[in-house]
Amino acid sequence: PGQVGELAQRVSSLMLGYHNAPALTETALDGDGWYYTGDLAVSDEKGFIRIVGRKKDMVIRGGQNIFPAEVERFVLGLDGVRNAAAVGRPHSVLGESLWLFVEIEEGAAWTAESLLAHCREQLAPAKRPDHVKILDSLPVTASGKVRKFLLKDMDISDE
Repeated sequence: PGQVGELAQRVSSLMLGYHNAPALTETALDGDGWYYTGDLAVSDEKGFIRIVGRKKDMVIRGGQNIFPAEVERFVLGLDGVRNAAAVGRPHSVLGESLWLFVEIEEGAAWTAESLLAHCREQLAPAKRPDHVKILDSLPVTASGKVRKFLLKDMDISDE
């Protein structure tokens, strides 16, 4: 309880593996019949499980694990924020830095600087973004899910 880990499950109807993808199968299935979902979760004392993010989205900054979903939930709760995505981008010393990309609703007064200052005041040090970039719109799939890989690879000249 209280520790973040990858969610694994074992069921009788488990797949045999991914078609023509043995390396992917090896990362997802173990010899004891456990399927590793890629979801990061934490359980409480009663055994209830809460998903805190995806393993592939976790940012490791200076040895600290940061779960972007927690930062995104905080920012999405602010008035005037339409959408937000936190991603790790390469950093020469820390390994990764935490970038926050945000869509602001028309008429809202948020700037990149004011959002960064607000995060620094309200979030624990490990969860504070290093950079905030406001975009007119975040790249999303047809179903509205943010395409984070595009944000990770975005050419940003004002770093």
